[in-house]
Amino acid sequence: MPARQSILGFLGSLSLAPARVPGKPGTFGHLRRATRTGPARGGRSTREAAPTSVPPRRARARRVPRAGVVVAALAAMTVGAAPGSATDPSPAEEIATQLQQSPVYVDPTYESALPAEKQRELARRIEDNGLALYVLAVPMVEGGTWNGDPEQLIGAVHEHLGTDRGYLAVSSYDSVVGVTPGAQGAPAREAAFAVEEEHDSAPLATRFDRAVALVDNGEAVDAYERTLAEREDSWWWNNGSALPPLSVVVVAAGVVLLVLLGGGYLFYRRRPPTLAPAVSFTNADEARYDALRSEVERELVRVGERLGEPPSSDQDTQTLAHYQRALDAHHAAGRVLDGATTLADLAGVRVLVHTAEDELRASQYRREGRKPPAPRRHCYFNPLHPTETKRIVWRELGSSRTMRVHACVECAKAVRDYHAPVSLPVRHEGRQVPYYEVPADESVWSATGYGNLSDDMVQRVLRGRAREG
Repeated sequence: MPARQSILGFLGSLSLAPARVPGKPGTFGHLRRATRTGPARGGRSTREAAPTSVPPRRARARRVPRAGVVVAALAAMTVGAAPGSATDPSPAEEIATQLQQSPVYVDPTYESALPAEKQRELARRIEDNGLALYVLAVPMVEGGTWNGDPEQLIGAVHEHLGTDRGYLAVSSYDSVVGVTPGAQGAPAREAAFAVEEEHDSAPLATRFDRAVALVDNGEAVDAYERTLAEREDSWWWNNGSALPPLSVVVVAAGVVLLVLLGGGYLFYRRRPPTLAPAVSFTNADEARYDALRSEVERELVRVGERLGEPPSSDQDTQTLAHYQRALDAHHAAGRVLDGATTLADLAGVRVLVHTAEDELRASQYRREGRKPPAPRRHCYFNPLHPTETKRIVWRELGSSRTMRVHACVECAKAVRDYHAPVSLPVRHEGRQVPYYEVPADESVWSATGYGNLSDDMVQRVLRGRAREG
């Protein structure tokens, strides 16, 4: 039948592609971890400490080769049997599974900041002393799985673990944060607060080490209270809401004014090039890019593994068509990832991966005789925003043309209040602009609005037009 021939032809083309490995041009891959040790109960562990095995440094992980997808697809079509598809574990489930083996989980993105030896040291101290504590180093990216909120990560992981422990994690600004969901967990919040107040400029490994030490020594609460006392140990705090005497205000204001005038004169007289802020923002952008790239690589691999269980050839045309579109979207995502150089490209990879997931889910629903759910629609202004969107009418500031697009809750509110939404920025002609201001003939993202303006984004990418509309 035509649908079957289409799938076979497409899979045959994929079989010529090499397996991909992360970190090299034209490659991407799956990152795996292997840890071993067991969880503790309540405030102190009641079991004997087991030797801790911490995952090796970020290995060149593998991806299920496309040839493997081809073999599985051909085998299923030849036999005519459709194996049941297992539900993939969520990122929170994967992390929870690792924490059941070791109390320290470090995403490959942070392995340079928390080397294997430091991971083993932290895990050994937590286990040997029975601390009711977990340590998580997972990148927090706006628009990512946890939308940049470590409390979302901790809440999701805690639901799967159910153990009464405290959690030390990393915020989107690389500061250590603590959350203790249960009553018997370690005072992680107090430890993190004290450490960030006293050692905010120290390396991440040092701050984690200090926070664990405060919990281990039973000093977390005392350190927290002492830090609060030192913060409030000033004239203003000691006098409540009373204002300082007028004479003090006048003298202080005079001193500040003189300092500002003198400093301003020297600054404008001998002003050095202001390169530091640019470098700082560049470093932040690079860190965000690296974290998001690692995340979409893993998502792409997970979908690729699920595509290894195709429907049998005797399924109805719609089931096969949804599966074909899932294959197309997955292939397009891999192609974009191979040449990705910007956040806008990685956003495109995420949208394409979501498209593949939605089409694969629709194929599975059709196979089971159920109506497929509606596919996700991404925020037009920034597809990295949450996918809980609604359709709105938008008119760009300074323009009379209106258009109907999908927007997340925050962007829809901004439009309603006549504010500019927080859009995905790109560099164009030497300046930073919202991605949709790039001419449509120069960017497939601008031309399609990540699926908001056109439904042929997958086809454009597969035709080799990922860099142009």
